[in-house]
Amino acid sequence: MLLEKDIIENTNKKLVDEVNKDLEGLGYSPQIFCRDINFFYLDESLRSRIEKNGDKYNVLNTDLSFTEEEILKLVDEYPERFSPNVILSSFISGNYSPQSGIYGWPAEVVYWLQLKSVFDAFQSTLPVLMPRNLEW
Repeated sequence: MLLEKDIIENTNKKLVDEVNKDLEGLGYSPQIFCRDINFFYLDESLRSRIEKNGDKYNVLNTDLSFTEEEILKLVDEYPERFSPNVILSSFISGNYSPQSGIYGWPAEVVYWLQLKSVFDAFQSTLPVLMPRNLEW
């Protein structure tokens, strides 16, 4: 479901961009930038970004190209061929190995806050965020 929503509907970009606007309004700079598609395609020694161009999903720097139907079939049959970028890797690992809290530097806290709406959309719990004390 996460793969399809990201690749076909670009759901995560919409969610993160909305949070970024709110954070910028509060004076925080985004630490990560979401793409329309936040997955790489893996095959043997290949790990390359997927981008949609017209009605095709292209694997950058290759001749690989898929229709929507073809990429959905790949997602269903070979989910291991899709690797998340920085936007979704923390979300995915947090769902397989949940963390109760993150003790991070200010930029790390902002990074996790940027993902709040993604966690909400997929009914997952964002870890408690605790900023480190900057005074030594």
